Amino acid sequence: MPTGDSFSVIAFCAASQDGGALLACERLSGRGQAVLAADIVRCLCRNWAATVRRIEFNWPLPGVSGAAGPALGAFLDKQIDDFSVTRALATASAGAKLPPGGIDFITIPDLAELDSPDAKRALWRQLQEP
Repeated sequence: MPTGDSFSVIAFCAASQDGGALLACERLSGRGQAVLAADIVRCLCRNWAATVRRIEFNWPLPGVSGAAGPALGAFLDKQIDDFSVTRALATASAGAKLPPGGIDFITIPDLAELDSPDAKRALWRQLQEP
């Protein structure tokens, strides 16, 4: 990824007794997508009462030069550690930005592609698999 490109990755995170969950996405177009992201994280951690935090990574970081990959990797590692993440998802657009290594992210469609009931149903089935 070029060092001069600016971008944001939004991490939706929740902790749970069965292990935390994280969803990384690149952009949201409204409250509905934020609610969907939080519901996906609750489903992943199998706790519908879990408190979901929204944490943003914005590149470039003031005073940081070089490639975005190491900084984004450190940001994600911190969330993974803080929330004891055992299941992690990334939307297709955010997944293209993620550095190699670390925890394995399962790629899902961008949230804008999950407007139809059939697309959401297919995603819910995928998420409920062990």
